[in-house]
Amino acid sequence: MRSRLFFGKMRHSVLIVGFLWSVSLAWFGGELAKHSPIGGFVNGFCGPTTLLAEETLSAGEPPHAEGVMPMPITRADAMKRMNKKTYFAYRSFKAEHETMQRFAAVGVDTFCIFPSSTDNSLGKPYSDYPPIWRYADQYDFTSLDRQFDEILAIVPNARFLCMIDLNTPGWLARQLGMQMDGGFDSFIELSNTLSNERWKTLTRQYLEAFLRHTEARYGDRIDAYILACGQTDEWMDYASGRFSRAKWQKFNVWNAAHGFAPLSQPIPFAQRDTATFEGWIRSPLTEAALIHEAQFTGELIVDTIVEFARQTKSLCTTPKEVGVFYGYILELTGQRLVSCGHLEYERLMQSGAIDFFISPGTYSERPIGGGSGFMIPAGTRLQYGINQIHEIDHRTTTYNIHLDEYVSLPFEKWKSTAEDIAGTRREMSLALINHTSLWWFDMWGGAHSTDTAIENMAKMKAIWDAKSTDFSPSVAQIALIVDPQSARFLNDRHANTNGVFHAMRNRLNHLGMPFDVYSFNDLETLDLSPYRLLVLPGSFLIDAEREKILRDKVMRDGRTILWVYAPGVLDGVSEPNAQRVEKYTGVPYGTPGMSVIEMQGDTPIAPTDSTQSTAILCTNTWRSVYFHTYAEVTSELLQKIARDAGVWSYIDDPVPVYANERLLAIHMARGGEKTIRLPRRCSRVTELFSGKTVAEQTDTFTYTFETPETALFELFSEVP
Repeated sequence: MRSRLFFGKMRHSVLIVGFLWSVSLAWFGGELAKHSPIGGFVNGFCGPTTLLAEETLSAGEPPHAEGVMPMPITRADAMKRMNKKTYFAYRSFKAEHETMQRFAAVGVDTFCIFPSSTDNSLGKPYSDYPPIWRYADQYDFTSLDRQFDEILAIVPNARFLCMIDLNTPGWLARQLGMQMDGGFDSFIELSNTLSNERWKTLTRQYLEAFLRHTEARYGDRIDAYILACGQTDEWMDYASGRFSRAKWQKFNVWNAAHGFAPLSQPIPFAQRDTATFEGWIRSPLTEAALIHEAQFTGELIVDTIVEFARQTKSLCTTPKEVGVFYGYILELTGQRLVSCGHLEYERLMQSGAIDFFISPGTYSERPIGGGSGFMIPAGTRLQYGINQIHEIDHRTTTYNIHLDEYVSLPFEKWKSTAEDIAGTRREMSLALINHTSLWWFDMWGGAHSTDTAIENMAKMKAIWDAKSTDFSPSVAQIALIVDPQSARFLNDRHANTNGVFHAMRNRLNHLGMPFDVYSFNDLETLDLSPYRLLVLPGSFLIDAEREKILRDKVMRDGRTILWVYAPGVLDGVSEPNAQRVEKYTGVPYGTPGMSVIEMQGDTPIAPTDSTQSTAILCTNTWRSVYFHTYAEVTSELLQKIARDAGVWSYIDDPVPVYANERLLAIHMARGGEKTIRLPRRCSRVTELFSGKTVAEQTDTFTYTFETPETALFELFSEVP
């Protein structure tokens, strides 16, 4: 595990043993104060802070000298790190025992249970079973045992992924609220609750009692624990700028440790709802406190996760994996992108405490014809060798929307059995090709209740068993680059926020070409040679170190770089300045429409310029494509930009395509005969759901899609 600390020009390898919040902050604060020209500000925002890493650099990963680029990490290298367990599991809030038996009959033996003591966002109990955490030091483990034992009675060989509900039970929220220091329902006020020592003490005690019980009775059956807290148990903070006294004190300790002046009072809401640059991007000089608050909140959440994860592993009698829902930079739109505290996912990945992240498939691309997608940057977690569980809670035709006789949910469902099959196969193919685990989250039951659904599940499970151990790397030539450090500067209530990462990911789904998603900090070590098009829609912060990475690694080799809005408007140490944008894009900030500029280094050149040698042009030239507004970046234009950049197009239709070196999936809402082009000649192409060979000895073939259909092809290369 790489454990590296990026603070502007300062790089350290750090080994920190134990979870010592105050000591670590003091250490970081001292270093920051020494190196930052304005009390450590810019250094704290140029990269992820590494805290509590259990390992230093792995063998074969020597630290590189100042100013020397490290050896690039290829996609094949990243696959070699994927030695985690792979899960194909079933989950439900309800006691869906009949469905569990039917899943078990087709080979699904792993079940996620959620022994909960709290209510969901609708105010209804999460679980069909009685609460476990009854009062301080009072636990009803008979309720917990029932959930294991009832499944074992019907599936004797069952394995378990066990969620642990760390949210504040109602009785504890009331007690803590009586301190007259705000609300401490962690479901909403996560950051305030995490700052409350009474909550933390009682929750540690509950976690220990829970684990001692489960490890003693079911330890040989449990493969992993999932730590659940915050809004919808996904570690999201909905405090939205509200501070308890305890949280305020922690924030000022954090400020002091980072060399920042203490604040006398929280920032008023009127200041939160705007920003210096066009109401959206904050100034590092006049709005520093809000940017600091965003980082502090995320670090508070991450460091609490790390603490509980380490406690969990220390109490396991045999090695267990630990996972969390976190890192939703591609999903949290509107006022949630910054304020929910999910931007510090790199810090969590670097900690070594978490084995897998979990996220549902994106909600906006669920209709048939949509491309689905992960909420976390899958390329980044692969760089760290971390697994992911793709949660498939999609609404089939038989999905139950009735919680009880009074509460029903107005969810839009897929419209036919054919859509159910095409949709579930799309989600499974997305997970399989991108090397994630998955679970079928049958939220309130009914999603997979028909014979047809179970027959389809049997086919998917058989394919999964046969192919999920193949870690063929991605063949994408497009990469979307998300940027959590730049995102800290955003007023996330601004309308532009939705367009930055979430909408861009959705538009890239409709090119007929696969794409990967990485974080800006991956660029320094990532092998970029496979990528012809890099999409950077939100890299507003470009300081000297980031500029060097862009110049040395990104803006070269004939590559196309797509920028949107205001790349480089921030340098981290001065006011936002729109004049900086032209330095990267080749055209002034605000230029309307699509601007395409051929560049040599940072100088615009004529596309037909032949004064330079071919070798120099190939190495030092690149193409800049700039859009001022996010609405202008349509899928149609993205498809043209990608083709002009030399990206391989598998199919002419603007449809979702997922691909690695071995597997290719294409999802179609409307069928018909389509021509599919492969980047290499194959001896055989087999469609796995049907088991039919559809082509031999070719790099181009036709396939007739049903309406709708997700086809999954296995590509057999010719032997040289």
